[in-house]
Amino acid sequence: MIDEQVVTWENQDSQPKQATVRDNEDIAYLIFTSGSTGKPKGVMISHGALATSAVSHGNALLMDNRSRVLQFASYAFDAAVLEHITSLIMGACICIPSDTERHNIPKSVAGFEANWVLLTPAVARALDPSDFKTIRTLVIGGEAITEKELNAWCTRVNLLLAYGPAECTIISYARHVNEEISDGRTLGRCIGGSGWVVSPDDSNQLVPVGAVGELLIEGPIVGLGYLNDPEKTADAFIDPPPWLVELRGNSARHIYKSGDLVRYTDNGEIRFVGRKDLQVKLRGNRIELGEVESHLRASFPGIRDAVAEIVKPEGGDREAMLVAFVYSSDCESQAEEAMMPDHTPEALFGKPCPDFSRRVQLMEAQMSKSLPAYMIPVVYLPLRYLPLTGSGKLDRKKLRAMAALLSPQQLEQYDTPTNSNEMPTTTNELLLQQVWARVLNKDLESVDLHSNFFRIGGDSIAAMQVVSQCSAAGITVTVADIFRYKTISQLSSVLQKSVASNYAPERSIDAEQLGSALHEVVQRHSMLRARFSQNQHGEWRQTITSNVSTSYRYQQHAIGTIDSTDPILSESQLAIDLQRGPIMVADLITVAGSEQYLFIAAHHLVTDLVSWRIILGGLENYLSEGSMPLAAPLSFQTWCTLQREYAAANLDPEHARLDTQLPQPPNDYWGMDGKSNLVKDSLHAGFTLKKCNIIDVITRTKDKLRTVPSNGWAHFPSSLHPKAQDSFKSRDLKEVTFNFVGAYQQLERSDSLFQMTPRPSTSVSDVSQELCRFSVIDVVVELKDNCLQFRFHFNKHAAGYRPILAWITNYSLAQHGIQTTNVEDVYPSSPIQRGILLSQAKEAHHYQTHIIWKMKSSKESSVHIDRVIAAWRRIVARHPIFRTVFVDSISQDGFVDQVVLKNITADVIVMAPDEEKNLLLTLSEQTEFAVGNGKLPYRFSIGQTLAGDVLCGLEISHALYDGITKQNILHELQCGYWGTLPLCAGPSYSDYISYLGKQSAALHGEYWTNYLHGVTPCHFPASSANEKQPTENTLQSIEIDVGDSSMLRRFCEVYNLTISNICQVAWGIVLKSYVNSENVCFGYLSAGRDVPIPHAQEAMGPFINMLVCRMDISESKPVMEMLQDNQNSFVDSLKHQHYPLANILHAAELPSGGSLFNTAMSLQNIKVVDTGDQSSLQIEVIGGRDPSEVNINPSIPQNAYSAR
Repeated sequence: MIDEQVVTWENQDSQPKQATVRDNEDIAYLIFTSGSTGKPKGVMISHGALATSAVSHGNALLMDNRSRVLQFASYAFDAAVLEHITSLIMGACICIPSDTERHNIPKSVAGFEANWVLLTPAVARALDPSDFKTIRTLVIGGEAITEKELNAWCTRVNLLLAYGPAECTIISYARHVNEEISDGRTLGRCIGGSGWVVSPDDSNQLVPVGAVGELLIEGPIVGLGYLNDPEKTADAFIDPPPWLVELRGNSARHIYKSGDLVRYTDNGEIRFVGRKDLQVKLRGNRIELGEVESHLRASFPGIRDAVAEIVKPEGGDREAMLVAFVYSSDCESQAEEAMMPDHTPEALFGKPCPDFSRRVQLMEAQMSKSLPAYMIPVVYLPLRYLPLTGSGKLDRKKLRAMAALLSPQQLEQYDTPTNSNEMPTTTNELLLQQVWARVLNKDLESVDLHSNFFRIGGDSIAAMQVVSQCSAAGITVTVADIFRYKTISQLSSVLQKSVASNYAPERSIDAEQLGSALHEVVQRHSMLRARFSQNQHGEWRQTITSNVSTSYRYQQHAIGTIDSTDPILSESQLAIDLQRGPIMVADLITVAGSEQYLFIAAHHLVTDLVSWRIILGGLENYLSEGSMPLAAPLSFQTWCTLQREYAAANLDPEHARLDTQLPQPPNDYWGMDGKSNLVKDSLHAGFTLKKCNIIDVITRTKDKLRTVPSNGWAHFPSSLHPKAQDSFKSRDLKEVTFNFVGAYQQLERSDSLFQMTPRPSTSVSDVSQELCRFSVIDVVVELKDNCLQFRFHFNKHAAGYRPILAWITNYSLAQHGIQTTNVEDVYPSSPIQRGILLSQAKEAHHYQTHIIWKMKSSKESSVHIDRVIAAWRRIVARHPIFRTVFVDSISQDGFVDQVVLKNITADVIVMAPDEEKNLLLTLSEQTEFAVGNGKLPYRFSIGQTLAGDVLCGLEISHALYDGITKQNILHELQCGYWGTLPLCAGPSYSDYISYLGKQSAALHGEYWTNYLHGVTPCHFPASSANEKQPTENTLQSIEIDVGDSSMLRRFCEVYNLTISNICQVAWGIVLKSYVNSENVCFGYLSAGRDVPIPHAQEAMGPFINMLVCRMDISESKPVMEMLQDNQNSFVDSLKHQHYPLANILHAAELPSGGSLFNTAMSLQNIKVVDTGDQSSLQIEVIGGRDPSEVNINPSIPQNAYSAR
């Protein structure tokens, strides 16, 4: 067909025109892609890249001059470029359907007789292959596709899989699919460039063939970067790594980091594993969404597709959860409803029904066999249709958004198989109901048999609480059980097996029965009957004897005190004889006729750490059941023989050696040449970790260990290979050995027959002092009582051991005169503390507050100054924050840590009695107090007036102190004076630090980024051109008393507002008149005490945080609307109030060195200090200072009666 206007061309100027010359690097087109962030990025593709890619993928995808290409892709998708440009280059015909025809693909294909079609998997799986008669070549790309869809098409057409990020010019990999090769995740080989697989964490490191890594794409098809986004360009389009420069030389060019995880197959093709950004974390667990989706598709009857996503429901403090979206065959019956407006959850999600719930239960049971509990979704939502983006890909963002709108009641409907609220009846069911209701703060009536624990407010933390309370009630249940079974109905059926309490009462062990148990254990395990002998050539050999009685020794002892065990243990341990026996010794010791202790020792030649677990388990089993298991264990000799035979027949020593060769220790550093390295030469130190979040470290370590073939097993048996003498002969001294002992869980169970007890000191060591050590440094880690215990052993002759010892003993504490024995706790500083300390490092007076108060007694003639001093010291002893010093952090990413000292004497400066005005002057003019590392960051001074009153001055860093802390100090000082202050320890600031550590930085950061989007700096103008930042000596204050605030309070009550709300809007209006802008912003202090920490209001320490308030103060906007908008913003910000100010300001995208505001507001609710008899001891603040970094700091102290 020819357009009628074409015939007019020949009548126009027929003079040839010069073609515009284009350089290869000129931009050919710009395509926008949202990527994983949702924010569009403009990808720039050059003419050279387009030409190279079009020719390469055109041939690979079987396009030629006979192809009739259906132009189906959206113009927002780079596949449309392929359908146009590649088709023209290859001489194909382009078939362009109308918008109406595009909605009926079979009809469009038939009408155009199209024989070459490119579709996304989501579109392809919705079509019936039998409806297409003319298609010769079908290309599927854009997303992963399942084997089921491939099998449906591969017998009818030339089916090809295409893969390629938009940044690499449409198509980068392609492969042909047939009946024998129908794997939808294998991408094929690179076309138009080269692909590399590197470590996901380090592009400079190639991974071994077969290992999972990130795909890098190199070559002329790589784009030029992102339009006007140098930062993202630098992240994705990286310089050639050193290994590529070494290979290519000067021809090496930029490469693209795809973000896709892949691995090489046996035939050299690339197999897609998943997206890096689809590896998400939920409550500390790493989840591969693609793996969850794969199991969903395999487990749900009649499924057409499935999607797994992490969804954070809107409203309240609802926890994020793993949600499965299921599109199944029975959803087709609701297809007509899919045409309704799709901006509501009801339009997207099918109606809940019992049949769907029953199939979900079957699927969960199937998935629990192959997936850990945290990777099993807690919500399953049926889909009426699969939402697609404009480019034909699955719209995951829409799924997350719609699911987030569902209420807990709506979610519950998808999980309950019946509509009846069946209530618990059995003992276990009723107990579980009570525990769930108590933990989740629910009414009993709202927790029925089929209530999903996670749907009614539960999370992993709540599950732990349930486990704890069930344990106290005598029922054993695990967190994994709650994740797996979810409802009381299912969980109670599992508990039927363990109704009896697991708490076994203490009982004495019969000495004769214990002897029989030891005999059975030795008889059962041949290595406990081993003998070792040395021939004339010095070679050691082992034999196994059948004589059980000479292989172990068992004795009984009765002593008066536990201290008398030393000689018994020493003699028993020395009785071990490798050549004649015994190999194992055991002593049953009865102390004072009641307590029993069992001591067992065996030579390391016949036992290891796991062996002890087997020995103790066997003893406990015999003593409890009266017999051993019938099945005979595999003997150590048989195991060694099997290893040797397998190695000789199947393993090549050269290939079994570890890929990572350990470097030789730098002997010149350690100075070990000619030095002995025996056990007696070692020093040791250690520490214990009670609470630590090392999930990320464990994950990285696990991933690294997985790269070792066979987990290192092949390395060991290969050393037994006849050819291994040369390959494995190296026995050089290693620099570090690491030994993880693990935990003896059987000794820590509440019902265990044995409990571990510390061994009394003895002169006999477990290890010979003349034994050679394996390395310069030995690290031993043991998990005991839920604490990690680290022990470091290092050679005392080594020149470099001192830095190790200094690190272990926390040398920074010693540098500040802190003895480790006087350390009660150590934890990182909070964000507000770090900000304050950083500010003080620049200007010492910043945030160095000073408060002066007078204490006056109306009951006595004078205040007893010694009782005030004693009260202050009791406050210091009671609250860890006043025994806290700051030290430089020894962690890599830390700044300052805080160390709580056990015992300190609170220094008090006592001034000579004088007139009140003179004491006040002395306190006000004290020399500046310097805050230094390792020093208490406060100073307390006191003096008595001639009239008998007492004046106190506290100069303290805001890193320890906030407004509520001041009120608490005055209150407790009054209590301490009258002797009513509790003797127990006060609330610890460390609880607040722990709470901050659990907050989601990403979630809070997203909120403040959105809130401050487009904000501009708002600076109150200086009164003169040369005005500088305020200093302590230039600070001035003006006090305005508004008097009775009752009218304000009534106004707030009527319109549901707050005093803070009104004051913020008032200050915003003031700012507007000075900065000449209707958009203003300023800082404000958040008290931060509304946290789920016991007694947070009574705690001492800085809970405050500086937040940002921005307002639209336009002329046309009513004041009431301003108040309501401000109130809404304030309420929203409370959920994100603990996000660091530095990060908040970073979200504002200010220029380097710029500030967002120079005014900040604070509102203080003043409590009246009273211990029951207020008139007896009055405390009045009469002076002080509180310097700040901002120029203007409106402060509104208020009580129930007035505001200023």
